[in-house]
Amino acid sequence: MWNKYRLPSCLEAGDVVVDIGAHIGAFAYLALLRGAGVVYAFEADGENFGIALRNLGWFGLRASVKHLAVWHTENPPEPLYFHGYPRVGGVWKTGEGTVGPAPRGQRVRVISLEGALRLACKGGRKRIRIAKLSCDAALWYALARSPLLASVNELVGEYSSASPSNAVGLRVASGGGSKAGGMKNLDLVGILQRRGFEADVIEATASDPARIFARQAGGARSKHSGDNDRHTGLAPYQCPCITRESQDGSIPDNHRH
Repeated sequence: MWNKYRLPSCLEAGDVVVDIGAHIGAFAYLALLRGAGVVYAFEADGENFGIALRNLGWFGLRASVKHLAVWHTENPPEPLYFHGYPRVGGVWKTGEGTVGPAPRGQRVRVISLEGALRLACKGGRKRIRIAKLSCDAALWYALARSPLLASVNELVGEYSSASPSNAVGLRVASGGGSKAGGMKNLDLVGILQRRGFEADVIEATASDPARIFARQAGGARSKHSGDNDRHTGLAPYQCPCITRESQDGSIPDNHRH
């Protein structure tokens, strides 16, 4: 399979993993299968949440699956809604749903980014081995400025450009002085570097959002991390429900069960 997030082939029983934008639980499933002690998974879409809950039920208390949208501010100014998915070329992009204040779609319960991190790291008493975010850029910038970032060893994930509604109150002056809604990958890398991370961004393409990989500077590279972006040489994993083989993040209808 394509290990798009470069997840190590072996994790340890004490490792805590955070999955923001869990979709149907594929990343969380693989992290648990490879030995993570516990995964905190957050998903806004009710249908995806239900699928993830069933997929991760095999792991019992090691999988903490939350039907919550994660927002970049502590107290969102108004109710938030899950707006559904874009349709591109006749394919529903079921990994690219959006959340915002416009009153359409599912109204969603919300947890702040700080709240999600506090839950996972027990208020700073534990370390987060890997935090994976599949979200818009506004949440990435909020993470880069969070005091709890010091509790995270590695960051992986993808992001799209911040929408105007998601970027309210978020302004980043770095390098060229770009702002939310027109943020450059270099800005995020620079912020993470100033927070003590080594960071690398794979630029967005017509079919894939930008992806980012970062880890605490000076930390040893994971012994079993996949070095090749597309093929790690690892044997494909098997799951009775998760069959995410499409590289564009979409799930065929007959796999959404």
